[in-house]
Amino acid sequence: MAAMLSADAYAQLDWLYELDTAGHELNPWNQGPVRVPGNVERRVYEEIKASGFAAPYGQEMANGYANLIKLTALGRQHMQDVTQLRSNRRARASACRDQLLRWYDQLTEPNASPADYVGSSAAHFYGTPFTHEEAMRAGQHLEADGYLENTGASLAGPSYQITLKGERVAEERDGNISAWEQNQRPAGNTTILNVNAGTINGMTTTQLTNSTIEGNLTVSSNSNAQVDRVKITEWLDGIQQLLPMLQLPSAGVARIENAVAELRTQLTTAQAEPSLLRKLGNLVIEALTSEIAGSAIAAAPQWIAGVIATGQQLLS
Repeated sequence: MAAMLSADAYAQLDWLYELDTAGHELNPWNQGPVRVPGNVERRVYEEIKASGFAAPYGQEMANGYANLIKLTALGRQHMQDVTQLRSNRRARASACRDQLLRWYDQLTEPNASPADYVGSSAAHFYGTPFTHEEAMRAGQHLEADGYLENTGASLAGPSYQITLKGERVAEERDGNISAWEQNQRPAGNTTILNVNAGTINGMTTTQLTNSTIEGNLTVSSNSNAQVDRVKITEWLDGIQQLLPMLQLPSAGVARIENAVAELRTQLTTAQAEPSLLRKLGNLVIEALTSEIAGSAIAAAPQWIAGVIATGQQLLS
């Protein structure tokens, strides 16, 4: 799951997602909910554009904004995931604890109540604000687990300050308690590592398949390693040549073509991170695979499977 954006950014993305779901692909930026002139609107515009979740359509005007903006395939998938996560009580509680711990780590005054955290710009879960009850419960959990220390009561409720343990989590894992606790597990346990691309102790994951490693692990991920943009472009050309032969429903063809167009756009952008290109490429594969599976084609010919396999190899 991508990093969480600001609450203002999600207000704008919610608006775009609602319109996109209703069939409105292009929407005037200045009709969105974030209408605060100046720095706030500029920050939200740049934040959304940099995330890859939405893209300006056409030239940006003298004021720095494009007249029209559209949700990208990556943004559509992200908002679908966000819609499900927002109703996940455990995910909300875990995020509230992580964010509250980061908030305490950044305080200049040592003592504060979780009630003071509610209403801050950080107190939200993908744009939906945390409640007073959620924040107070998160503080209790953090105290029980040794990340916060109770320093007494105030009119707002219990006051806390961050402990040395809490500071270590904030410093080493940016407040991600789950990741920090997993790293603290004692030696001798068997751990399953799901590594998409990279090396472990200098060997590729293929070389290490079904192997047992003893001692310390040195894991190097190359998820942001460069991709071959020329070969990916050739792969996309092959997909578009393939589409007419599949005789898919028009809606299915449009879905695949939209995903292809999104990836093509980013391939021509020098600033596009390889990790973003991989995500968009996987969305192309997902669209192609699901549309073929849902069509009248009884079994995908070998050459279709070959196209999909080529894409998986290029994006690995």
